[in-house]
Amino acid sequence: MQPESPASPLPLMKAWLAVLLGKPASGLSVPADPDAAPLFPAWIELAEFVAAQGADEDAREILLAAAPLITPYMEAVSFMEQRKAAATLADLCRDTGMREDVTADILLSCGAAAETEYAEFLLDRHRYREWAAWHHLNRSGFDRVEMTGLKTLIEEAPMEAIYLCHTHVTEQIALRNRMNYKEAVRVLKKMKRAAKKAGRADWWNEYLAVLRKKHSRLRALMEEMERGKLTL
Repeated sequence: MQPESPASPLPLMKAWLAVLLGKPASGLSVPADPDAAPLFPAWIELAEFVAAQGADEDAREILLAAAPLITPYMEAVSFMEQRKAAATLADLCRDTGMREDVTADILLSCGAAAETEYAEFLLDRHRYREWAAWHHLNRSGFDRVEMTGLKTLIEEAPMEAIYLCHTHVTEQIALRNRMNYKEAVRVLKKMKRAAKKAGRADWWNEYLAVLRKKHSRLRALMEEMERGKLTL
């Protein structure tokens, strides 16, 4: 008998047949070869179908079996398709009760496409320091930081928010342009809110004093900071 091609749909067809016959999705063999990546969405559809029947354990097994295909699939499709897959994977992990460490590995396998889902995953579990560190590691733009949960961080872990925002303030000031100074002040306003939430008014005002002294020769920055009314 000829061995099955890595890209053969036969294992998928067998899995669907087993599920439709009411058999458990155990012992699945999902080809991990990159050539099988195009079949990844169909494996996920199978996992969704099984999950909809209330068979969470079987759905998790299908998802785990297909996990090696995540990276090659993501590398082969558009970012829009990557985002769609990442959202589906996040929903499946959540709805089927996938273990946290496995969920984290699956989302990280999606790369930048799962940025929103991974941020939500961390915030939902109150892992605020990891959330901030993750953005540091990925050098996320401030717009991405805002879109993925900065407001929650300010409310729940204000000092972590301040440390993260400080990096962006420093980067903007280093560009020596009034538009960048305006952006720096916008970020400083977020920091001011976090400092107020943390009850650190004295610390915050001292921080501003040090910042002004360090950049006292940057007239445009001083003007923007004055307009920003940053003192608590």
